[in-house]
Amino acid sequence: MKKYIIVLLVICISCCHEKVKIDIEIIQAKTFVKENVLNLFDEVKVVDLETTNSSLVGLYIDRIEIYGYKIFALNSLQSHNNILCFDFSGKYLFGIDRIGQGPGEYTSLYDFLIDKNLHHLVLHSDDRKFLHFDMQGNFLYEVKSDNNYSAIYSIYLNDSTYLAFNEATFQPDLKESLIYIDSKTMNIRHKSNDINEYFYSAGNKPLCINNDKILCLASSDTIYDISDMHGTYAKYFVYYTNIQIKEKERMCRNIDKMEHEELINFNQESYGKGESMWISAMYETNKYLVFSCMKAIPNTDNSINYALFYDKVNKKTYNSENIDFDGFRVKDFSVTGVADGALYCVLSMEITDSDKEKIKNSSVFSEIDRKKLIEHQDEDNPLILILK
Repeated sequence: MKKYIIVLLVICISCCHEKVKIDIEIIQAKTFVKENVLNLFDEVKVVDLETTNSSLVGLYIDRIEIYGYKIFALNSLQSHNNILCFDFSGKYLFGIDRIGQGPGEYTSLYDFLIDKNLHHLVLHSDDRKFLHFDMQGNFLYEVKSDNNYSAIYSIYLNDSTYLAFNEATFQPDLKESLIYIDSKTMNIRHKSNDINEYFYSAGNKPLCINNDKILCLASSDTIYDISDMHGTYAKYFVYYTNIQIKEKERMCRNIDKMEHEELINFNQESYGKGESMWISAMYETNKYLVFSCMKAIPNTDNSINYALFYDKVNKKTYNSENIDFDGFRVKDFSVTGVADGALYCVLSMEITDSDKEKIKNSSVFSEIDRKKLIEHQDEDNPLILILK
């Protein structure tokens, strides 16, 4: 079986990337291994995000960054995005929600990062504007790039450079999707796509960094090490089903002929049948490579959010749906951030009365955290689950 997987893998990638390492690690994404959470993580904590009129989480939390003992969340609303800030007790501190066209304002907020050198929040907005705020949410200044690009996801590399994923991937004549940006001018220093792949199915967060090692997830579900922009190479492949591999290979063959909407709808049939999955984000710790995923519930119009934890040492994959919290199982949550080896997950599931009975007897959670879970109401802000 493993030989068959590798053969399909080479076929899938070859249409997008001529030079491929065959000896890359295969990550088995369809796994039913059951494990207690305390055998995977040393510590489990819960943060109950305060629910107020000012701090309401909208459709979902798209991204979490941790800095200065504060939790910064990119909040996706129906009309726009904003930034919400909480402390580690869950208390709401402030928000950045400045819709408009004046100084310090935006009409569209794509993303944000934390500049650890300047100690600034840097918001990526429309019209090539980058808005700088201090760590208390006060507007400082804005920078407008001379270059035309859409940094829909970016990471802080060092004191002078950010690495961003450019939405121009969807235009066949602009395949330089990885752009290295000068942190002062926000102009492009270098752009490339040395791995010569598209990033469509990686969603909007195909990049992750851990200990200066940078990984990039491409549309073929191949993960490349791009730490050295002049020496990128394939490191992992995420295997779900043979059908998913064939669908990705078909997409690679036809991607230059497709419009944006066609790309979005390309895999819907196999996805709806539960034959393929969607990886929306990727994170890495010293122990795990982690994927935030979505899959359809067959014969319904609904999807479920879940996570895959790949143990890089033991070469095992764990699905969050099969991880046991002493009888309690999380049914719908997304990994949205990583800091200091801890993973930050948004728990958006309905906690039923049956769940609460199991939580009462769970030794995984502290007494305080058990109370947060038991008292949580459906109309409250989602809970943050910290796994370390």
